[in-house]
Amino acid sequence: MLDLNRSLRLVEEHMSKKIEELVKENAELFHSLILFISVLGFVAYIVVVFIAYVGDTKWGASLTNAMQNRTLFNLGLPCSAAGAYAVVALLLHVFPPEKHQGSIKFTAFGLEFTGPAGPITFWVVCFLSFIAAIKILS
Repeated sequence: MLDLNRSLRLVEEHMSKKIEELVKENAELFHSLILFISVLGFVAYIVVVFIAYVGDTKWGASLTNAMQNRTLFNLGLPCSAAGAYAVVALLLHVFPPEKHQGSIKFTAFGLEFTGPAGPITFWVVCFLSFIAAIKILS
């Protein structure tokens, strides 16, 4: 009976390790997929805007007129959002934050952020600084 319990415990430990590996592998795959879709959407947006400005099409003329009236709003906001995401994703990839009991812990300027609050706060700060720079320079 003891050998059976011991064998069951070993099987449970082995299966739990396999499940953890699968979850970690799927999380990385999901992150890569979201990043790819985001980059693809941004590139598609840039291509459509470029065709609208350079090309001579019917829909391009109306799009160009609409975009020229509010260029900062139409180009500045999406580019700032993508740029802020790129900065946060790059820094999180190059300098991963410390793990604390399975959640991300981030400390900056005396404030402590746990879970997704750190990257989200950093994205908001980057985005607002890009928008402020666009507003100041225009």
